[in-house]
Amino acid sequence: AQAPPEPSIRAWDLARAVQLIRWGVCAGYLARKNAWQYADEIARAAAREFTSWRDFANSYRRGAQFWADMAKADVPRLLKFIDQAEQQLWKRPFPSQ
Repeated sequence: AQAPPEPSIRAWDLARAVQLIRWGVCAGYLARKNAWQYADEIARAAAREFTSWRDFANSYRRGAQFWADMAKADVPRLLKFIDQAEQQLWKRPFPSQ
């Protein structure tokens, strides 16, 4: 029997990539037009790699926990924010390819 796949933190990585794009636009390093193209590529990657917002949220939580442990961040506050995002924002249908 094969071992189960390693838990992924890929959603955290994808979301952070979009955040970096946003900061790049705000700082004037990246044109809005290019930012949308990059963000669209990231969204397509997420749609290929995850089947639902629940899968995305679980991966995001693992990544957030990993980051928080490394950064010695306020984990309860961070996890509360993620739970709120899941309840409020991640209710739309998950994008398909």
